[in-house]
Amino acid sequence: MTLKPHSLLAGALLAALSIPLQAQPGATAPAAGAAAPASQSVSPAAMTLGEVRRLDREAGKITLRHEAILNLDMPAMTMSFQLRPATLADALKVGDKVRFVARKEGGLFLVTAIERAD
Repeated sequence: MTLKPHSLLAGALLAALSIPLQAQPGATAPAAGAAAPASQSVSPAAMTLGEVRRLDREAGKITLRHEAILNLDMPAMTMSFQLRPATLADALKVGDKVRFVARKEGGLFLVTAIERAD
């Protein structure tokens, strides 16, 4: 059986269209379980409410008292997160009420988007 070039192209295109799109490692998008970079807007419904308890700008860490984080199946508590990027903390201070997006990557809990809630 000899396949013609246009048959191969049509088959490859059909196969490519039938594969669901998936996020690449390190890609960020404002979807459930994923986070958007600070430059993108994130739906408030996808964010968790919290309060800044401590900031360590040099280490790029933030401690938040937060409500349950649904995408991480985590109850309300106070805990520290790495900031990605660390510049997310630039406009924040201790005591600020915030909305944020958190995710787990390589064993680390990260905040990948954050904004003042007040």
